[in-house]
Parts: sequence; C-alpha cells; structure tokens
Amino acid sequence: MQQSMINHIRYADIISLLNASLGIGALLLLLENQVLYAFSLLLLSILADGLDGIVARRTGKGPLGSYLEAMADMLSLSIVPLFFIYHLYRGLFTGITLVFLLFLVLLFFFFLCSMIRLSSFHILTTDQHFVGLPASASTLLLLILALFSVDLWVLFLILFLLALALISPMKFPKPGRYINSAAAVLFLLSAYLISINTNLILFLLLIAVLFYITAGPLLNFLKKEKKKNN
Repeated sequence: MQQSMINHIRYADIISLLNASLGIGALLLLLENQVLYAFSLLLLSILADGLDGIVARRTGKGPLGSYLEAMADMLSLSIVPLFFIYHLYRGLFTGITLVFLLFLVLLFFFFLCSMIRLSSFHILTTDQHFVGLPASASTLLLLILALFSVDLWVLFLILFLLALALISPMKFPKPGRYINSAAAVLFLLSAYLISINTNLILFLLLIAVLFYITAGPLLNFLKKEKKKNN
C-alpha cells in the first residue's frame, strides 16, 4: 500500500513549512502596507531557515527535506523580500521609465542568482563553510537598507553586488553553536521590538550582517595562510 505524503514529513520539514508560512504572512502584510510587521515575519523566517538544518542534523532528514527547504527558502528569502523592496520603492517612479525598467531587471537578476544559489546549496555546502554568500545574509542586508530608504542608485549597486556574491565561489564559515544562539536571540528580540525602536534595531542588525559578510571570507583567508605557514 502506498504511503501517504504526510508520512514522509519529519520534524525539520515542519520548520521548513513554518518558514514558508511566515513568508506568505509577510507578503499578505505588505499588501496591507504593514511594512514593519512584514519585516518581523521575515526575520522569523530567516531564523526558521537556520533552525530547520539544525533539527535535521539532530533528528534525521526525510525524503522531502531538501525539496521543502529549497521551496520555503525561495519564497521567504527571495520572492517576498524582492516584493518588499519593490513595495517600498515603487512610489519613486512615475510610469514606465528606463530607470524603472533597470529596477525590474536588477530585481529579476537577483532572483535568478538566488535560484542558482538555493538550488546549489546541498551540492556545494560542506560541514565547515557555505560556498557563495548565504541567501539569509543577502536578504537581511537588502531588507535593512530598504527600510533605511537608501538612495535608489545605491540600492541598485547593492542589489547587483549581492546577486553576484550569491553565486560567487567565496567561502563563508558556518557559524558555531554560540553564534547561532546569539543570532537567534537577536532576531527574536528584533522581531518583537522593531516597531518600538526601529532605527536602533535596524542598526544592530546591520552591524551583525556586515560583520558576517566581511569577517567570513577574511577568516577563511587567515586559515589558509596559517595552513601554508605550517
């Protein structure tokens, strides 16, 4: 007798489904112009993205795990964040102009790069590092800059560079248990407090994500140099 699809669901898959649900919730909130609440749900979805991998390693991975995780991440770490940026910046354009078309092209370029990044995740990732900038880091940086209302041309440049970083061969170290725990606390507090002190929360998150993006490749470089010297 053929098994039900539900029988293939594992604990980690439930977190992936939660991740996708948070992404959909953020999208619905954006349609109601509840930007900060949508940002809070996206923060929680990034947290769920990290948590499902931890749970999978401890409790086992089911046959649907890789597919559910990739689909959930595509929604909450790419599609909804790009709509988030579109929603915040659409009002700057009057009609279909060349600048608006460039905006759309860059959004699509980032989307395609994130598709490549997320579909390659389980092939290229090792126990020690990620290959290419993690989608969670690029998404978080874009969301923060959008909420800070950075200049449109600055946003264009960041979109382009982050898209390239997603598919680059650069290696970023996997955070350890203590860093993951600290990040989880920061994300939970940020999701709760974002509407109370928006600028402070965004500033703290910006420092955290910039530190990871810059320090990660530097640490890998120093490790290589140390091995050469030894």
